[in-house]
Amino acid sequence: MNFSLAKLNFVYLSFFVFVRLASCTCFLPNGTAKEDEATRACSNDPASPLSKICCQTGWDNAPGNDTKFGPTADECLPSGVCRNRGFSSKPGEEYPPWDHFYRVTCTNQDWDEGGCLDVCSSGFNADQVVQLTPCDDTATSEKWCCGDTKDCCAAGFEYKAVYIPQKLGSLNKINQTLPTGKSNADDLLHDARIGFGVGIVAASCVFFALGYILARYRCQRKLRDMSKQITPGELSGENTATQESEWKGGVVNELDSDGQAHELPDSEQHHRRSMVDQGT
Repeated sequence: MNFSLAKLNFVYLSFFVFVRLASCTCFLPNGTAKEDEATRACSNDPASPLSKICCQTGWDNAPGNDTKFGPTADECLPSGVCRNRGFSSKPGEEYPPWDHFYRVTCTNQDWDEGGCLDVCSSGFNADQVVQLTPCDDTATSEKWCCGDTKDCCAAGFEYKAVYIPQKLGSLNKINQTLPTGKSNADDLLHDARIGFGVGIVAASCVFFALGYILARYRCQRKLRDMSKQITPGELSGENTATQESEWKGGVVNELDSDGQAHELPDSEQHHRRSMVDQGT
């Protein structure tokens, strides 16, 4: 009986420990479990957004203390950022006071489920804890750089700063995708080039249409001018007698002042015939 009770207690305790460990497991963005003695959820209240955020709050040394007594515990900020403060007076390892910020881990193995501080979590950053640097040097900043510099805070830098609201849960999912070598200035320049190209094409089409209309107008005007120079008689064929003048047996027909054909006198005919014979 005692053996059965002890066995039952062991099974119950094992199940409790398993559930406890499973509920406290924290994961990197790539889904890998990040197990250490200090990493744990920031809140035990399932209703709190921080219940899914993991920081290294388990160290015994309080935040801001001397690390000669051991690592200092993290602080969970309302934004989901993990804050670590401290200094070192340990001989040979002296270090002035620091105030660092990190994106650590999440209780969701699949970060796409939401609830995680999903920033600086793509590429090689998905495999590790990442330091964050606030653009305004405060813990309440909403613009952050991935890494230990503020280079991304400057306009035109290769990478854009990520947005982190002061309170986690203000956004369902924080978009932290970084552009590959593109800045705001590059985007504006690209848009301007596209607009300039479209403008050139549109202007070319307008000038082509105007040129076509002008050429068509000039052609029609020229035809009208030519039609005005042709007499009604030429159009009706009444004065074709001059075009039909020909040599008929050496006799030249000419038109008199009335437009009637008549034969030249014999002497004139003989004279012109002689000239023709001589010419031949």
